[in-house]
Amino acid sequence: MNTSNITNTLCNALLEEFWSSSKILQVIKLIETQKTNINFINGHTNNDKLTPLMIASREGLLPIVLHLIPLLLENGCDINQIDKIGNTALMFAASEGHDKVVLLLIENKADINVANNIGNTALLLAAWDIHFNVVSVLLENGANKHHKNKIGLNALNLAQKIISNGKIIDLLF
Repeated sequence: MNTSNITNTLCNALLEEFWSSSKILQVIKLIETQKTNINFINGHTNNDKLTPLMIASREGLLPIVLHLIPLLLENGCDINQIDKIGNTALMFAASEGHDKVVLLLIENKADINVANNIGNTALLLAAWDIHFNVVSVLLENGANKHHKNKIGLNALNLAQKIISNGKIIDLLF
């Protein structure tokens, strides 16, 4: 099985069947034995350029992320790989509120302050989506709370736009 097929199979399994899938474990075995570089799945089947790590992080699949990170890093995956709009696995986990996945990615050298194409960082995304625990984890690990996106808003500005965000506003002051 070639690299594109292995990666496509893993991404499809993550998207369709999540972590209980035996298909995921089969593909992980293939990656382990074939030393496959799986930064992207094939562009014509995945226009968003999502990696298996991005998908697992977005879905909050901590058991899969725990298993994938060392395996993917050993086989050429970039933990800071970006999708077509500049989002990373960390940004996906942060925007969905998966604080344990966020911490695991940070511990494995995910760039905490990288910005996507519109200037949003994981912190800005977490603040906008009202994920208090993620905002707290990011700040504790050095996220830049003063960073502004391309329209000039920082995490505090985004949190203030949502009335129910009082706890996050307190963290950012």
